[in-house]
Amino acid sequence: MGQILTKAVAERIIERKKELLRGIGITEPAKIEDILTETYEEYSKYKKAKRLRKKGMPYKKIAEKTGLDKFKVFSWTKKDRLPRLFSDERFFSKNLLRIDESTEDDVIKLLAVYSSSKISSKQTKFKTKFSNRENLEMVLDSFFNVFSTVPYIWEDEHGVEFDFCSKPFLEYFNEQTRNNTRVPLHLLKTREQKEMYFQYFFLRKGFIRYKDSKNPYDGLLVFSFDNNEELLFDFAVLLSDIGLSPTISSTLVNISDSTSLRQVAELCLCSDKKKKLNKIIIGKIITPEVYQRIVSGSEIYFEKNKGELAQEYDLAAWVNFAYADDIKKEPQSELFYQEEKYILADHIFNMYVPDRFLDQPARIKTRQLQIYKVLRSNPRFFQFTILDDNSFYIEKDKLDLVESLIGSMYRKERRFNDAVKLTERL
Repeated sequence: MGQILTKAVAERIIERKKELLRGIGITEPAKIEDILTETYEEYSKYKKAKRLRKKGMPYKKIAEKTGLDKFKVFSWTKKDRLPRLFSDERFFSKNLLRIDESTEDDVIKLLAVYSSSKISSKQTKFKTKFSNRENLEMVLDSFFNVFSTVPYIWEDEHGVEFDFCSKPFLEYFNEQTRNNTRVPLHLLKTREQKEMYFQYFFLRKGFIRYKDSKNPYDGLLVFSFDNNEELLFDFAVLLSDIGLSPTISSTLVNISDSTSLRQVAELCLCSDKKKKLNKIIIGKIITPEVYQRIVSGSEIYFEKNKGELAQEYDLAAWVNFAYADDIKKEPQSELFYQEEKYILADHIFNMYVPDRFLDQPARIKTRQLQIYKVLRSNPRFFQFTILDDNSFYIEKDKLDLVESLIGSMYRKERRFNDAVKLTERL
């Protein structure tokens, strides 16, 4: 005998399903209810089948009235087996593989992730490990859209992992990628889709190789394809198609030029890799002599445990305010924009740029660098300054302090709103 699906049991399972959805970032009540529609419908049919059978109605007649298979009616009413969507709380649809126009982009993301982690064509599970949960969560939404399932997730000292057995998907994967020896370029119809494939492939595969382990500003991006030469060449073609300039060897695809690395940094979804890439980009822009001078002088104002952070800030400042034409300015990040907790430092700095400098870009950058140094000399600098995607932000609550520090050295030339317009114009 199985378990009887009473109202209390059904409500408990449905509540657990809601918790699972919230756990993968689906929190909007209306969307949760929409996802649970099939679960509610199955429960309604289950109750109707049980009620009709209790009245003595034959299995075949019940099947006709409910639209169910008669063997399912028998299983529910005679064997007391739970409906599929209640026997496993992680399933939200009886269709466990949805590959159609509505999931086109989701499928591309999953193919990329699986290609970057697949070991053997004989592997039977959609299984992959990420270095951190942040990267894994970028995949969960697409995973749910395709499989209507919340996978088991567990963590250990090596990272975060999930796996899910889907023979139809693995057959689809092997067919589209020729057992992971090809990039499915025939599915990537637009440049945006090619960039998306690269982004999700790069979530797992690809690492920074440094020429000197002590210098995080001198390196290149490496993708290794041991014993998979066909995939190596296809991947190099993909990179070329999205405007990158890869170099290849027998087992490696490398990206080392600053233009390509900047583009990769813009596409990169992994915050850790993005930070490492930005450091390499800075290292390629700044001359070795300037780099050495900045690094050696970054601990002047701070105790040793702040030295590495000081170097990172100082190198970014030099790029922003001395080599501005050589690096693309990142837009204000969504976090800062939404919370309005921080202000782009350029807006503040430009309040102190004299009108006579406005037709001389070099003098503007010199003044901005001078202002940075004024703030940097204050012991509280790291308390009110944030570096995000190579751009500096000042904490809004500390604006009075910042203006007093700058104002002690330079005269304010314009109001904040006018400085914002100037930043946009420059």
